[in-house]
Amino acid sequence: RAVEPAQKVDMEMAKLHDQAQLIQQQSLELTTLRDGLELQMQRHCAAATRLAEAEEKLEEAQQENAELQRQHKTEELRATMLREAFEQEQNRVGVSLGQAETYVNHLVAATEGTRRVEMTEQAVARECVQALNEIHAAQSREDLSAEAKLKQLVHELELAKTDYDLATRSVPAT
Repeated sequence: RAVEPAQKVDMEMAKLHDQAQLIQQQSLELTTLRDGLELQMQRHCAAATRLAEAEEKLEEAQQENAELQRQHKTEELRATMLREAFEQEQNRVGVSLGQAETYVNHLVAATEGTRRVEMTEQAVARECVQALNEIHAAQSREDLSAEAKLKQLVHELELAKTDYDLATRSVPAT
């Protein structure tokens, strides 16, 4: 069976036509793949940009987190120091209040003692005033009594003088 050249040409043409269709189909697929690749490249570039931005934001967030952790530790230390200082101050205030209370108690006791002494002094002073008044009254009575006695003695003296004068006048001189 010999193939005729026209058939051979037709066959070759059919093959060429098939190959041309295949090439065209592959060319379309290649264009589609190129478009898909270009789209994927754009998506990849956009994703890479977003990734770079996200990494940058992550780095900034990590730096901010590290700074916040340092600040947190600093604030914790400060709070601890303030708490300790507050507790020490509370202890000092407690001691000071205890001392002040002791001083106040001593002062109250001293004031009470002073009040008792003053009351005793006032009672003694009243007794002294009463005794002095009694002494003055007794002295006044004695003064009156002495004055009366003196008047009586002066009167008796004058009577005695008068009697003496009378007695000496009635006796003749020798």
